[in-house]
Amino acid sequence: MSAIIRLEHPTGRPVVVVLGMHRSGTSMCAHILSMLGLDMADDPQRRPDALKGLWEREEIVNAHDRILQLLGRDYASPLHAHALAPGWWAEPAVRAVRNELIGWLRHRIGDSPRFGFKDPRTCRALPMWREIFTDLGLEPRYVFCVRDPRQVGRSLGDRDRFAHDDREYRWMVYNAHAVAAVGTAPVCIVPYEAWFTDPGVLLARLAAHTDASMRPDEPELKAAVAGVIDAGLRHDGSIGAMRLNSITQDFYEQLTASAEAGRFTEAAIGLAQHFVGFERLMAPAHSELAQMRLGLAEAAKQLAAMHAVPAMA
Repeated sequence: MSAIIRLEHPTGRPVVVVLGMHRSGTSMCAHILSMLGLDMADDPQRRPDALKGLWEREEIVNAHDRILQLLGRDYASPLHAHALAPGWWAEPAVRAVRNELIGWLRHRIGDSPRFGFKDPRTCRALPMWREIFTDLGLEPRYVFCVRDPRQVGRSLGDRDRFAHDDREYRWMVYNAHAVAAVGTAPVCIVPYEAWFTDPGVLLARLAAHTDASMRPDEPELKAAVAGVIDAGLRHDGSIGAMRLNSITQDFYEQLTASAEAGRFTEAAIGLAQHFVGFERLMAPAHSELAQMRLGLAEAAKQLAAMHAVPAMA
């Protein structure tokens, strides 16, 4: 078993921030953090595709969705993974949502000593969240969930019917932005597959990183965690010969290689920064494509309206 490293953090009131692409085990991780004694959600929000709960805070998810809609990047849109405008977090409409979040957090956190939250969209919103943490005097304890991009793609394809290339690109966007923003700061990296092979090590790492109130070696806790880790969610044999772009594969390997050290490797950070830089170079092309798609959507809407008008007698 690997040694557990207790990471040193800067002083400040801690807030646990669970990061990771959709379908990467963030819900399971937040659930387990709640078992360790952290205040992770007010309502588990169970639904058919997450029977054990989403473990998200509705106020934060709604704020993220409003911001993405303001920026023309809502989740269901084919433009979702396109680059956000430079300095998007300083836009007046976005700052209004940010200020609402600050007001809600100030009230909700109260005296809670172990507050945390999880929402995959946070990966793209970290520039705004850094301002929020500063304004509220909070010190983020990052927990980063990562899963094989082929498995994430399979799951997104089954649930959301996204095209293969879109799934892989979304995986890169979410993970690259999270890694570039976290940089060399301490982070507890949680490879999804390790929950099924070495859950004790992950549990101990999470407890140490978050200063959890529960001891990770308590038999009752280990039994409860075992009940959350559903082997039926692993799906190792379902990706067949699915191939990845070499950049995606290299990035995934660097992320999993970072887990034991509790910090992203220089190579992982470098790949993330290069990807984000390339995304900025592509922004004009993305903007032009977005306008074309909006024009086509408007034309289709007008055509449908014309067909819906009854013929004149």
